[in-house]
Amino acid sequence: MDFPSRLSRLVRTSSSEIYLIWSGDRRVGQVDVHFAHDTIHATIILEADFSYAEEEQLIAQIDEQVVESYLPRFERDDFVAHVFRAEQINRYTDASGAVEDLEDMEEVEGADEMEEIEDEPDYDNLERLFEDSDEDADDTPGMPDLPDDDDYDPFRED
Repeated sequence: MDFPSRLSRLVRTSSSEIYLIWSGDRRVGQVDVHFAHDTIHATIILEADFSYAEEEQLIAQIDEQVVESYLPRFERDDFVAHVFRAEQINRYTDASGAVEDLEDMEEVEGADEMEEIEDEPDYDNLERLFEDSDEDADDTPGMPDLPDDDDYDPFRED
């Protein structure tokens, strides 16, 4: 992996931040940082192979560039980082127009790996999916048979 890597902030809230991790012009991961008072939690998802030494170097970089700006090492109880190896297989959004906004934002940050997604979900296929699952629900082994009437209340005591 080409170090140093670059972190570019994607989202910031009052208690968390999301950063994309770049090696050159290639996205190699994402880190979600959550600030919980005196303990900071990070979930690092790597999309490329990192050696153990490179993981430690990346965690140190996240600590120096992100975590310490929120709470220095001497003032916090702990910084806990969980590292995962994964790949993005898809992305979903329910906000219309958001795809173009994300493309504009990623162009500014130097990303060109944008996947095409539809602006509107295909609700017909979703309904068909649920219709099919409803038909099979009665045949699921180990599941109790539920009454078909609309007055059924699972919390009602008889």
